[in-house]
Amino acid sequence: MKKIFSNIGIAAVAVLGLCACSKDDDGGENSDATPVIRYVRPTAAEAADSLLVKGFMGSTVAIIGENLAGVCEVWFNDRRATTLNPNMITGSAVIVAIPSEMYEEQNDLIRVVTRKGKEATHPFVTMPPAPLPQSISSEYARAGDEVTITGKSFYGAMENVQVFFPGNVEAEVLSVDPAKIVAKVPAAAANSKGQLTVKTPYGSTRSTFIYRDDRGIFIDAEDDGASWNNWNLSGFGADNGCSGKYVHLAGTTGSWAWPNNSIQLFYVNPTQQPLVAAGNITDYALRFEVRAAAWHDTPLLMWFEEAGNAHDVDSKWPQFHWKPYLVNDAKTNFTTNGKWITVTVPLTDFNTNKDETKGSLIKSLTELVNFSMMWFGAADGENPLDIDFDNFRLVELK
Repeated sequence: MKKIFSNIGIAAVAVLGLCACSKDDDGGENSDATPVIRYVRPTAAEAADSLLVKGFMGSTVAIIGENLAGVCEVWFNDRRATTLNPNMITGSAVIVAIPSEMYEEQNDLIRVVTRKGKEATHPFVTMPPAPLPQSISSEYARAGDEVTITGKSFYGAMENVQVFFPGNVEAEVLSVDPAKIVAKVPAAAANSKGQLTVKTPYGSTRSTFIYRDDRGIFIDAEDDGASWNNWNLSGFGADNGCSGKYVHLAGTTGSWAWPNNSIQLFYVNPTQQPLVAAGNITDYALRFEVRAAAWHDTPLLMWFEEAGNAHDVDSKWPQFHWKPYLVNDAKTNFTTNGKWITVTVPLTDFNTNKDETKGSLIKSLTELVNFSMMWFGAADGENPLDIDFDNFRLVELK
């Protein structure tokens, strides 16, 4: 009786480029027998009686037949499965993952090849998965702005890929590759809040992010900081904002120099209660919009503090040191070319001391009450700074 795996889902170490062989199975490694494919089924034991005529790229399937022990290659359309596990091949079954790389030539066949050069084919449709939009270059992009949507499985010709903003307003798609779509924000959706939808020939999926997401905002600058800027730091602007007024920080940075008030921020929470009521630190991130014109040097230090009225760079609180001006370890001018972009900083990245050594992590939600920013650290002389911020918020990571 031919051996068929009773528990195909058992994990095993994958071996690249090796042919599977078993001298004890029917049609072993030295056999000239032609392989036969009878059917394809799922790998889950509870679905053993189901037959598959199609499967998604990246999924694992069981090829059932005869004389399969010497199989060295498995092809789906024109893509070869690069990982064959010898523990998952017998004379009567081959367990294999469908290649995740998009095929170029479609013949809707599985083809197996043995080490003796014998082949067999079987009808099988390989399907790209539905698109998965995961982030957008600016959650507060304005009408006419070009945005980049990043994610997975953006397969299809550009004319067959669609992006819909809240209200089911279709955007103009400018370019597409499997991990990125560039589109233009439609005027009719520029002030609408909600998820985006990406549609390809292989499915339609809503984004995990929310366009113009206003949940968890604690700094929006609409009152010029009157409700939270107890120390009268920072500056404010309203010209071409992404959502009204914003924090405008401009001045000069220098090496280990205490910066002037115009390039510091201290948010004193009016409620003096944690900004997040429940959850785990690992589940949250700080997110904000930024528009930069000039920033050449000096790290921006950010940190949260418990209730109080202390804006102290020497405090015990874990910091995040932001250095977007570093490109391949070389200092450049960080500019967003007049555009607002969205930045996400997981709270687990708040793990640095003032002197740039690694420190402790945020331990409790009770630390998330007040918020500070200050340019402080090593620098090559004095450098101009001109940068805008808006919509500081704490968001759950999906």
